[in-house]
Amino acid sequence: TYGWSSDQKALGLIYHCGQCHRLVIAEVVGPPDADLRVAAPILASIREHGEGGWNTWGVHGLHAQVPAEFQIEQQTLVTGHVMLRFRHRSRLLILQQWGLANVALKGTNVAEWYEYQERNRLGRYTYQRDRSPFRGHDAFRMSGRDKFAPGIVKAVQHLAAFSRPSLGFHACVWHCEETNRIYAVSAEHPRGDELFDQVLHRLHCHE
Repeated sequence: TYGWSSDQKALGLIYHCGQCHRLVIAEVVGPPDADLRVAAPILASIREHGEGGWNTWGVHGLHAQVPAEFQIEQQTLVTGHVMLRFRHRSRLLILQQWGLANVALKGTNVAEWYEYQERNRLGRYTYQRDRSPFRGHDAFRMSGRDKFAPGIVKAVQHLAAFSRPSLGFHACVWHCEETNRIYAVSAEHPRGDELFDQVLHRLHCHE
């Protein structure tokens, strides 16, 4: 543990985890007259790796749990949009959040808005869209699979890598009025895989 002070002051810790091989640096910072007695329990509560086979990811209001075997391969962190893309072998998982939903959804619904935003990616699938509430919100679910041509190419690539082809596609998109945000979870996975539902039900858009 350590501390520093200037025009602000802080208490922090730094350590290396021998299990997950991560270097952790964390600080609680406040003004010079701040009571930093709260720092100790906050710092002690930090966990550098997940428990029970799940890792917790959180950034700019997007909080989700992802299976520990999935590695992040791409992220977008810009004003109004967060995207985290994870992969494990052939399986793909994408978590997204957009802000200012009341502005974005003027004159449209969340499903049409999402399909337009993701039109290049969604164009590779054939799917059905159904209206289905999620956590009390008006939500749309999409389920289907890769179209024939891209599906053949993907299947060959996955089999060459000794993985089950992930030709199934599922997505759920909804508008959270409490946070004024749009959330979307989508996944590519083999037939019978429960990845999508497991991740979806571990994501909370508001308290």
